[in-house]
Amino acid sequence: MPDLVIWITGACGAFLALAAVVKVVIPLFRWARNTAPRLSGALDNVGGRDAFIDHATGKTVPAIPAIGERFTSIEERLDRYTDNTVRVDTIDARLTQVESKIDGVQTTLAFMLGDKYVAGSEAALKAAELLSQTTLDGDVDA
Repeated sequence: MPDLVIWITGACGAFLALAAVVKVVIPLFRWARNTAPRLSGALDNVGGRDAFIDHATGKTVPAIPAIGERFTSIEERLDRYTDNTVRVDTIDARLTQVESKIDGVQTTLAFMLGDKYVAGSEAALKAAELLSQTTLDGDVDA
C-alpha cells in the first residue's frame, strides 16, 4: 500500500508540474507568436533590410537603410542647412551694405543735380505734369 501512495503522490506531482509548465509555456508561445512580427519589424528598422519580392503580391518591397545610415543622412542635411543659413546671413549683410552705399550715391547725386540743374528740374516738373495730363491719343485734358 505505501508503494501505491508513493506512486499516486509522484503521479500527482508530475501532473501538477506538467500543468504548471503548460500554464506557463503555452501563453509564452502565444506571446512570442504575436510579438515576433513586431520584433522583426523593429529589428529591420534598426538593422536595415535588403529589398525583396513579396511572393503573395509579386511586388518589390523596398530596402530599409540601417539606423546609422539614416542618422548620417540627417547629419549631412543638417550640415547643409547650417551652411546655407550662414550663406544667407552673409548675403543679407552684404545686401545691407550695398543698400547703404546706394542710398549714399543717391543722396550725393541728388545734391549734385539739385545744385547744377535747378532751372532744368523746374522744366522737368512741368513736363511731367503735362505728360500726366495727356491721354493715349496725345490730346491734353483741359
